[in-house]
Amino acid sequence: MSLQGSNRNQPDRSDLVNVEHENLHGGALDALEGPLGEFFAYFRRKMKPGRLLSRADVKPEELKPHLLNIVILDLVFGEDGALDDVILRLIGSNVERFYGKLTGRSVTEHPNKNAAARACKSVSLMVDLRAPVLADTRGELADGNILSIRSLYIPLAQDGQTIDKAVVYVEIKKGRPHSR
Repeated sequence: MSLQGSNRNQPDRSDLVNVEHENLHGGALDALEGPLGEFFAYFRRKMKPGRLLSRADVKPEELKPHLLNIVILDLVFGEDGALDDVILRLIGSNVERFYGKLTGRSVTEHPNKNAAARACKSVSLMVDLRAPVLADTRGELADGNILSIRSLYIPLAQDGQTIDKAVVYVEIKKGRPHSR
């Protein structure tokens, strides 16, 4: 079964035009509001100096309001230490409804290669910085609606040092452009 087939009821993201994408980090994340801000605040409360959070630090019951928008990523590194692949271990229902069934697959199998490339770039930056990264993507759909996807990548390290996973909150908004 092709991945494209699993996305049959989803709008074709390849018709996204005028795409703007940027990765934000550091102090820029302090201004996050709403559910995305709450998600970031949860992880900030758990962070300890000199140590990255591990999967064991994350309690799903404490994240109940956010579970539908969470993605867990397994990061695969080569012998040279370079990021080789990103596996979508778990995808929340809201994210799956938008992107399709991708659980257990490589991000490179995503039907939209541009979206996969942006995700890989954001994960690589998170690994390099050893810190959370917000990927902010906006574009216009063929029907004139504006699509906004903000994904907050939080690094996780089983041993507190070596990043091997990421937990991601994905906020997807679609709406009419504002008139000026």
